Amino acid sequence: MAMGWKDWYKAAKKNVRPTYRQIRKMDSDDWLAAIGLEKRNVTADVLGALGLVTVGCGIGFALGLLFAPKKGEELRRDFNQRLRGQARVTASETAPAPSGYAS
Repeated sequence: MAMGWKDWYKAAKKNVRPTYRQIRKMDSDDWLAAIGLEKRNVTADVLGALGLVTVGCGIGFALGLLFAPKKGEELRRDFNQRLRGQARVTASETAPAPSGYAS
């Protein structure tokens, strides 16, 4: 028995409609999972990179102190003198200027 176009249409409608409904319910995560991909979290990537840079800076600082040409005492003394000098400069820059008016 030969199938007419109405029979073909009914068969196609019966077989395609559930798939079409499933496709309509799919979101971007489902589509990406269907082809073997996933969404990336950019914030987590950036924070991870910043963490690695911070750790690298810390290691570099520690190695720089370890292989410094001065002894530890001299290095600490120079470091403290520079910090105190910078603190004095900062304090003098932030000190209130005299107003010139007598109270």
